[in-house]
Amino acid sequence: MQNYVVEMQHYVVEMLHHVVEMQHHVVEMQHHVVEMQHHVEEMQHHVVEMQHHVVEMQHHVVEMQHHVEEMQLYQVMEMQHQHYHSHRPNFRIPVQILRREVRLFPWH
Repeated sequence: MQNYVVEMQHYVVEMLHHVVEMQHHVVEMQHHVVEMQHHVEEMQHHVVEMQHHVVEMQHHVVEMQHHVEEMQLYQVMEMQHQHYHSHRPNFRIPVQILRREVRLFPWH
């Protein structure tokens, strides 16, 4: 009977060792979880920063699009201007007519 009790005590002591070991593991795991949470928070900050950069870049893209539209408008205006100049009526009076007029109106 006494042997049995001693064995049981050994068994209980072993079990207690296992429990203490397991508690150490749990504490270690909690540390890892806390570390991981810090990493997640850092990453979230980075994501927020990146989103700000994306918004900034979108503003730049919109600005650039406005510039491109302006340039296209100027190009169209320039083309219309050139078209007008190349197709406008020719108002130059031929030299012969001018000479004739000089002969007709000698007082000029």
